[in-house]
Amino acid sequence: MNTDGWKFPSAWRCDPGELAPDNTPAVFECAPYASMAIRLQYRREVLEQSEEELELWCNNYERGWDGFVAHARKMRNIVKYLDEDDLGRAALMWNEIDQAQTDKDFRIVLAEREPYKGCNLVTHAWKLYGPPNPPSVPKSERDRALKPSDSNAAWQRSEGQCGGCGTPTISHSQRDRLHRKMKNSSIRFDMTPTYVQHDGKHAPLWNQATIAAKGVADHVVARSQGGQTIVANLTNTCAGCNYSKGDVPLEAMRVADYRRPAAETDPQ
Repeated sequence: MNTDGWKFPSAWRCDPGELAPDNTPAVFECAPYASMAIRLQYRREVLEQSEEELELWCNNYERGWDGFVAHARKMRNIVKYLDEDDLGRAALMWNEIDQAQTDKDFRIVLAEREPYKGCNLVTHAWKLYGPPNPPSVPKSERDRALKPSDSNAAWQRSEGQCGGCGTPTISHSQRDRLHRKMKNSSIRFDMTPTYVQHDGKHAPLWNQATIAAKGVADHVVARSQGGQTIVANLTNTCAGCNYSKGDVPLEAMRVADYRRPAAETDPQ
């Protein structure tokens, strides 16, 4: 990625001296910032957008990310109220969520479409500007896929914080419990907003709103590259860091290494 062209916001860059996992100097604080930066590079060099247009898109990305993080904090409070058996406050805070805006923020952070090709712009930009993908391990030889118990355990070890950006997350179990409470008390929880899918059908937004805040165990070394599904290779990440990374190694994105709890780096 060319980080010497358009000037990215200083907040996206990590502090001097921070290192990527391969001990090379890191540039970006977390994967979502690298994802935003490479999309701006694509807009500048492929779509040939002006400096003014780039500034507008940069602001859009920052607003979307700020909204994503704010939503995660709100969801953390909602499940906290549920843990305290305060269903009333949990429902009140849930009903204050602008589900349509939350979905918009989630999509601009993670699922922006390429204007002409219609594909995921993040994935497309990484294929165009990212380094060549290292040889992948055949699927038949890869370690087992993640289970919900892996994500729950990684969430517990991290005390719910994303190892990439520090955003608070809710656990897989907390999300399941919230869903049960919402369905059993649907008169209290607003579950009516919908969005239009690619096939033109309407789907509920409440599921999107909860998954946006869920913590997921991430393979530090991707399964496709031979990474194992063990404590030493798993850490809790938010949806923003997990999905904007995909199978691209942090060092290839020039992203600072995960901040991992001692229970992961020294499981003994």
